[in-house]
Amino acid sequence: MPLVPPSGFRGRFRTDERARAAYAEAAGIYRIVPQAACLPADADDLVRLVRWAADFRVPLVPRGAGSAMPGGNVGDGVVVDLSSMAGPELRVDPHARRARMRAGATLGQLDAAAAPAGLRLPPDPSSSRWATAGGAVSTNAAGARSARYGSVRGWVESVDMVTADGERVELRRGAPASRVATIRRFHEQVAASIRAAADLVARRFPQTRKNAAGYALDAWLRSGDELDLVIGAEGTLGFVTAVEWRLDPAPAERAGLRIALREYGPLPDIVARLRALEATAVELLDRTFLDIVGRHRPDELPAGAGEMGAVLLVELEDDSRDVLAGRVGEALAAARALGLDAEA
Repeated sequence: MPLVPPSGFRGRFRTDERARAAYAEAAGIYRIVPQAACLPADADDLVRLVRWAADFRVPLVPRGAGSAMPGGNVGDGVVVDLSSMAGPELRVDPHARRARMRAGATLGQLDAAAAPAGLRLPPDPSSSRWATAGGAVSTNAAGARSARYGSVRGWVESVDMVTADGERVELRRGAPASRVATIRRFHEQVAASIRAAADLVARRFPQTRKNAAGYALDAWLRSGDELDLVIGAEGTLGFVTAVEWRLDPAPAERAGLRIALREYGPLPDIVARLRALEATAVELLDRTFLDIVGRHRPDELPAGAGEMGAVLLVELEDDSRDVLAGRVGEALAAARALGLDAEA
């Protein structure tokens, strides 16, 4: 029996086969046909939907642009597409270096709005042209620049969200959240257990630039901000409806390097040296990528590509052209000292 939308729901709620098939897939390999797909009109509509789902025990699957690959944006319940939901207009405050936007607006739109002020959101997911702000927060997204700037976690100042109880709450970094029912339950039933396991979390959680696996218990233990649990939770702790970002000045100068590797032995050493030089981006293209380029764009491969096991693409940035030139020279010297073919 098809699901019936909640009373008063003003957005689109579709149970037809065509819509369900369209939302059965995202960017990854998974295909799960949902019971329905809906697009709430605004936060009030979303609250109405969440309370209806709780009453009737219907699972909800948050979804932004559908550009994530791990499968958190598909499911057999009701897929909730937030990409067109109304919310705050995208506004950039150049003096505070902050931007606020609705969850369904894209990072590409944020880049376009911030660029005239010489600002940017440094984490740069490859899908940023269409990835939504809410999706980036929910997946703790990162991109090529994570080598220097990490994932989006460190750049999120606050989120507005709707909890599983259908309550609205703002989670702001460094500020206590209002004690809505969900926050109260967390502190009464869960928080003490996480704190008691702090030593285990410190020992077992990966010490990496980005970790998007599971809930960020380590980040919450360090900060005490409920915000850190929501970032990377794939929408399982609530629906993000608005995001406030901390922005950073875009460096005036940029340079790129290409470093060829015949085998992977020198890779840890050269990456460590590039990190010491504050390389902005470090991307490895293995033999698979080189073979694809060779088949379709052979004229774009460098000389000697047939002997390469992989290519390291590196980006360096600075406001001073002279300083940048010096760092590029150091990077080239470090690569060549390891016997690697490198060029700027």
